[in-house]
Parts: sequence; C-alpha cells; structure tokens
Amino acid sequence: KQQRKLYLEWNHDYRQFLAETATVALSTFLMGLGAGPLPCKVRTAVDSPEEIYDTYGRFVGDVFVQSAGQELDVNHWIIENGWAFPSFYSSMSSEEIGTIVALANAAW
Repeated sequence: KQQRKLYLEWNHDYRQFLAETATVALSTFLMGLGAGPLPCKVRTAVDSPEEIYDTYGRFVGDVFVQSAGQELDVNHWIIENGWAFPSFYSSMSSEEIGTIVALANAAW
C-alpha cells in the first residue's frame, strides 16, 4: 500500500499517443463479434495472486474471445494491428515473448 501511495504522489497525468484511437478500434472490433455482453476467458501465469495486476492497474495475462468459431487472443490482436507497444513481465514464457515480438515486428 505504501509503494502504491508513493507512486501516485509522483505520477503525472499524461495521455499516451493514439490511446483513444486504439480504444475505439478495439471497441469497434469487439462490438463486431456480437451484441450484448461478450463472453471471454482470461488466463494468467503469474507467480502469486498479488501479481495479477501491475503497478498501473493493468491485468497481467491474456483475454480470449470467440471470433469466427475460433478462440482469439485479444492481446495479440491489439499488437498485430499496431495499436499497442509490447510489454513484458517476468511471468511470461520465452515462447510468449517471442510471439509478441514477432507480432509487433510485423505490425511495424
């Protein structure tokens, strides 16, 4: 709790370049998968429960939805469409990191 308090004291408000545009693109994509609540699965491989969210409150894991009858990793969709920069965590496997790097390189 103390670390979070200190972080918030030193944190400055800023907006990430194209963040709103990326949010709209993701929203449009997800709305195209169906009306109403969209069923999804989340998977994480953290070492302990307190690591499920990072310092910025982001979920550390992958979100999956059904698209064209197949499971789609939303995290991969965001990266491969150039809407996000990759982030890496100590809980990620070498294979996961390699996949994210390859998707990011293809997008750029």
